Amino acid sequence: MSKFAKILEQIVTFGLGEKLLRYTTHQDGIKCVAAGDPALPGAQTESNLPVLQFIEVDGRRMDLSQLESFRVCGNSMLPQDIADGDCLFVRQLPAEQYQAGDFLVIQVDEDYYRKYKPKTLVYSYKLRRALLRLEPGVGNDEMISRLKELDNAAYLEDMQRYAIRKYQKARQVYPDRELMLSTTYHDGELKYSFHPIDLVYGKAVIVYSGGKARFLDAA
Repeated sequence: MSKFAKILEQIVTFGLGEKLLRYTTHQDGIKCVAAGDPALPGAQTESNLPVLQFIEVDGRRMDLSQLESFRVCGNSMLPQDIADGDCLFVRQLPAEQYQAGDFLVIQVDEDYYRKYKPKTLVYSYKLRRALLRLEPGVGNDEMISRLKELDNAAYLEDMQRYAIRKYQKARQVYPDRELMLSTTYHDGELKYSFHPIDLVYGKAVIVYSGGKARFLDAA
C-alpha cells in the first residue's frame, strides 16, 4: 500500500485502519449490525460468541442452525438492554410477518446515502425496533394518528413535527414502497426512522450478552 493510500485509509476509517475493517466485514462468520449511525464506528467491544448448534434460552433448548448471528456495534439500543458487543441471533421471515415490537436488522440503502446523505458507510446493516407499518398513500395526519395509538411520545408536538419531517423525506425517496416506522435512540433520546419493508433482512429473536442468552420477544 502506498503512503498516500495509507493516509487515505486513516481518514476514511477514522484512524482505526485494520481494526475497523475486522468489524465491517465477517469475523469468524459474524456479521456486524450498527446500533446507531451506520457511518460511525461503534465502540466495538469484544464479545465471545458461542459456536453452538443449540443454546439454552430461558429454560428452552433452541436450535441455532436456522438463525444467523450478528455482532452489535454501537450503543443506540442501550435503553432496550442491547449493548455494543452483544450478539444477536436473527431469523429471516417473509416481509408480511414483520410487526410492531420486532427488533429488525435492516440493510443499509447505499444508494440513499450516496444521493441524499453523502457519507462513508462503515456498516451494511443497522438495528431498529419496529413500531408501525405504513403502506403507500398514507398521509401525515393518518401516520400521526396511528403512531399515537402505539407510542405516547407521539402526543408531543415536537415529536409529531419530527416524525412528519422524517416521513415526508422518506416518501420523497420511496413513494411507492411500504415503510416500517421504527425507533432508535440518539444519546438516550427516542428517535423515529422510516425504512422500506423490503430492506428488512431479518428479526432478532435472541440476544447473547455477558455469557447469557435471552429472548427479545416470545420468539
